[in-house]
Amino acid sequence: MVASFFAVATTTVTDAKDVGGKLDLRTARAARDGTLLRLTVKVYGRWSSKLLRRGGKSRLTVLYDVNGDGKADFTGRIVYRGKLSLWITGRHQAFEPVPVSRPTSTSAYFVHPVDVLFHGTGTKTLGIAITSVNGTHRDRMPDKGWAPVVFTLR
Repeated sequence: MVASFFAVATTTVTDAKDVGGKLDLRTARAARDGTLLRLTVKVYGRWSSKLLRRGGKSRLTVLYDVNGDGKADFTGRIVYRGKLSLWITGRHQAFEPVPVSRPTSTSAYFVHPVDVLFHGTGTKTLGIAITSVNGTHRDRMPDKGWAPVVFTLR
């Protein structure tokens, strides 16, 4: 019973080893936990947190489509400033930075509420996509479209 609930509450996206560089995207696992989004992003190679220094050329970004129009309404950028944090902005809003941890040398993990991204209550679908830039290497996961994560907001 627990395994089936967990499977329903989790969205996993995979990407081929196709662009090279230290941030070639591999998988993203988005787990719904009430009104929280738990997201793990994995890449193919090892990378240092310092690679994502503010003002640097390398980027790891989460795009959020909250209204299903196929465009990012919010952008979360993982930035290193002595520690990793996710900075979410969009729709003339900026939220408090979210701590990002490194469970492995190839992954980043964070948790944040999603109710602040939506208006109203009810069943909401959050579309997510991950992008990376490392030098001339650029990647997006999924390559097209959005990975859906469904939430019930009260």
